[in-house]
Amino acid sequence: MYSREQIILITKKLTKKYKTNNPLELSECLNVDIIALPLGNIYGFYKYTHRNKQIYINSDLDYRNKIIVCSHELGHAVLHPRENCPFLKTYTYFENRLELEANLFGTYLLIQTINDDFMTYNQIINAFNVAEEIATYKMT
Repeated sequence: MYSREQIILITKKLTKKYKTNNPLELSECLNVDIIALPLGNIYGFYKYTHRNKQIYINSDLDYRNKIIVCSHELGHAVLHPRENCPFLKTYTYFENRLELEANLFGTYLLIQTINDDFMTYNQIINAFNVAEEIATYKMT
């Protein structure tokens, strides 16, 4: 189980080391394969198989939503590398530790550098269904 502080530190270290907070770019740096396929009502999921980390993203999503899904699933790849975890279209996650940690990872990763042309702070915290005070905690 990871604390908020640990997740913040992990995202900061990754973005500093690879000089990006773009989850698509970070996935490549971390040798996590991104596979885009039509997935119906599923936005994406993370899969670990035969020592390979794979993020599946619904190819029908727009770029903004692909970034959101990828950041969440990258959280699983980094924090829970041997678990297979679904990310459902409704953004109503299973209330378990793995999903909450992946949500926090995705939130902290994306709010490190907010670009108003891409997503606002409120859009990010709403996408991950995290309380504003949790996301604000990261900003300190």
